Amino acid sequence: MKRRTLFLIQLILLVGLLATLVTQDGISVHAQQIRPQITNHTDGQWIKDKKGWWYKYPDGSFPRNQWQQINGRYYFFNVNGYILTGWQELDGFGYYKERSWYYFDPENGDMKTGWQNIKGKWYYLDPAEGYMLNGVQQVGENGECYYFHDKNGDMQTGWQQLTGAGNHEGPAWYYFNPTDGSMLTGWQNIQGKWYYFQPIDGYMLTGLHQIGDAGKSYYLNPVNGEMLTGWQQIADEWYYFATEDGSMLSNAWQGSYYLKEDGKMAHSETILINGKQYTFNEQGLVTTNP
Repeated sequence: MKRRTLFLIQLILLVGLLATLVTQDGISVHAQQIRPQITNHTDGQWIKDKKGWWYKYPDGSFPRNQWQQINGRYYFFNVNGYILTGWQELDGFGYYKERSWYYFDPENGDMKTGWQNIKGKWYYLDPAEGYMLNGVQQVGENGECYYFHDKNGDMQTGWQQLTGAGNHEGPAWYYFNPTDGSMLTGWQNIQGKWYYFQPIDGYMLTGLHQIGDAGKSYYLNPVNGEMLTGWQQIADEWYYFATEDGSMLSNAWQGSYYLKEDGKMAHSETILINGKQYTFNEQGLVTTNP
């Protein structure tokens, strides 16, 4: 008995893994899944009357208040035995049992899956079980991430402030391609301004960061994230960021001022530069030349 119970537990866990995968960054992945096994009826007859469509089995009975698979398609029949159409909030029929939203063809009532454009808005319905997805989801074979409204489920685009997406704690800003809704990462030029989005989780960075394999540092506005250039004061220290690409200058002169190895402007100190000593006043100007 114990071995049988253990086997059943392992089987349930395996089914759960097949239904939904979750990446290490906490974003749900919905790839092609194995459909749950529901008897596929092929021997009955569709009948339409003034109230709608219903399905008659060979013995004269008909399905009521339940999911049914007929000729490979899924339908839900109400308590009177008629198919439902359009948006419906129902309990799941397969591995996913929670109550969720489903969409049935307005004409023939078959359950829709995958990407669906409904009244001008895009939705993604689980490819195996048809339930509507919401939140940040990684879907499809291309592995792109999208954001579906937490309540309505319609795909969102442009700037979105989200909390707890991926591994990022607390609220953060994300940007979703206005054309196809995919989440953008890395450097992005948006309306003439540069922003940087974390490559894995996609949240917008702010403040001083070292970015890229070259190890260059950039300063991203602490409030709106846009890349800043020129002279910038950070925590009472002055830095200079190149106007060409925004990278921080270090070990270099910028006019009459010198940026040290850590990028800070030299001031109130004497330092050795290329074998010569320079003394800088409080404003960063040289007071003693070598």
